Amino acid sequence: MKKILFAAVVLVTGLSLKAQVTYHVKVGAQNSNWNGNGMQALDKLVDLGGDYLKQGSFTSFYAGASATIPIAPRFSIEPGLQYSKVGASLSGNLVFKALSLLGVNASARAISHRVEMPVLLKAEVANGLFLVAGPQVNFSYNNQLQLRAGILGINALNKKVDINNMYEPFSAAALGGLQYEFPGGMQVQALYEYGISKIVNNGSMDIRQNNMKIGIGIPLNFLNRTRESY
Repeated sequence: MKKILFAAVVLVTGLSLKAQVTYHVKVGAQNSNWNGNGMQALDKLVDLGGDYLKQGSFTSFYAGASATIPIAPRFSIEPGLQYSKVGASLSGNLVFKALSLLGVNASARAISHRVEMPVLLKAEVANGLFLVAGPQVNFSYNNQLQLRAGILGINALNKKVDINNMYEPFSAAALGGLQYEFPGGMQVQALYEYGISKIVNNGSMDIRQNNMKIGIGIPLNFLNRTRESY
């Protein structure tokens, strides 16, 4: 994984020396979920039990920066570096056996903080409209399990459990989607992230992280013009 990351940096650096590069600040919202036996993973972590359990998604944000490097007419490469918070949730009438607590309308959320490095190939299929696809390397840190439970409107439990030893520090994903760029350089994009590698280090569990991202890209020259107007 580290060799892939190094090769991507070398490739992007070499291309940027030969092309006119534009830069964007990226920010957006995302909805993430686990693909695989996530319920079994949470059960083993905190000894969960109960009926009518439902695995759900986790909504958060991402923010970072990217560079657009032309490589041919209507084709460009867009590497980026961004912070992201992803995960999955489990809700229902949970029983936290290890804590001797019944949680009506309880929830357990596995949250991972990540540094992401996407490298997108962009193909302009219409004026300003791009098809985008490419790989992404992720580095996970500060992984936590958040447990919450309430009874009759009273918050009976709000606990965080460190689960760093469960996660693989590096993972890989594939990205695909659409991006529209306005004449002034502002971008709007919708991307789907499909986890290629497992995010957990337990050999018996196959859990992968999937995300849906919707965000904007603000060109740096727009930010400079705004600053100068003041």
